[in-house]
Amino acid sequence: MEILFNAIAPIFLLVVAGWGLGRAKLVPTSVAGSLMQYVFYGAAPAVVFYAVVSNPLSKLLYWQFWVAYPLSLLIVLIITALFFKLFLRRGLFVSIILGFAAVVSNTVIIGYPVLSGFVGHFAAIPMAITVVVFALIFIPALIFIYEMHVQAEKNESPNLMHTIKSAVIGTIKNPLVIGVLLGVVFSVGHIPVPKFFNTFVMYLAESIVPCALFAVGLDMVEFSFKSNKLFDVILVSFINLIITPVITIFIAKALDLSPLFAFSLVVFSTVPTAKTLYIIAGKYQIFNKEMAAIISMTTIGSVVTIPLFIYIAKLIWPTAIPGLM
Repeated sequence: MEILFNAIAPIFLLVVAGWGLGRAKLVPTSVAGSLMQYVFYGAAPAVVFYAVVSNPLSKLLYWQFWVAYPLSLLIVLIITALFFKLFLRRGLFVSIILGFAAVVSNTVIIGYPVLSGFVGHFAAIPMAITVVVFALIFIPALIFIYEMHVQAEKNESPNLMHTIKSAVIGTIKNPLVIGVLLGVVFSVGHIPVPKFFNTFVMYLAESIVPCALFAVGLDMVEFSFKSNKLFDVILVSFINLIITPVITIFIAKALDLSPLFAFSLVVFSTVPTAKTLYIIAGKYQIFNKEMAAIISMTTIGSVVTIPLFIYIAKLIWPTAIPGLM
């Protein structure tokens, strides 16, 4: 337990440091957005590139994780949407959006820093897979659902081909996907990475954890729980923080994931709702206040649930992280 505490405490202290300095107005909260942009466009691509070139390609192509991750999210999304639609009598659009809020988690800004504290840069391998899954499946689907809702109100037909085209282009241009592809090229082509470039990549990669977590802390200063649908916000946050990890554990066991990938899957299922959903909701000005409240609540709640499920995952897969008891 002491080793577990020593691994998790620095992660949350970085968040507290960001929040404290932001709250004291020693660091402007506006810096959070710039730091997250740096992580997404600079540090994170370097991390996935380094992970791909320094690990066997078979780890990136571990098909069980490619199946387990989207399957676990899809199951939770469907259960959540059906529950809100059938039992709470919410509208179909709102029920589906709440389903997305329960599963689209912040694997880059929070998930990777947490997981890397236990498995090092290997954490970039499952993170890269989650990025591709989100970019190709869940984010385009969410945008299409918003488009369907908007066009339905205007009595127009949504443009499915346009959404698919935008998804493919967006995926190709995603800096993390580019980092993965470059790593695959170097790995498959047996291209040696020059020493100076390897050092440069390492500098970028090592900056991701402090920058990402400090930015989360700064961002928390501006968090808001204001919403006209507070019950829905609380319930979705509970599903995100508790139900999703539980279902993920069953999926990992059912697909017989290796201990390391199973541990990674559970960790990524515990992290809070991604800010990407708020950005999308804000673009359409639909459900954006509720999405902001869900992100705020799941981020704060994850302070308790992340350590809890890491401990549970370690009990289930004791060989995942040798030395962590």
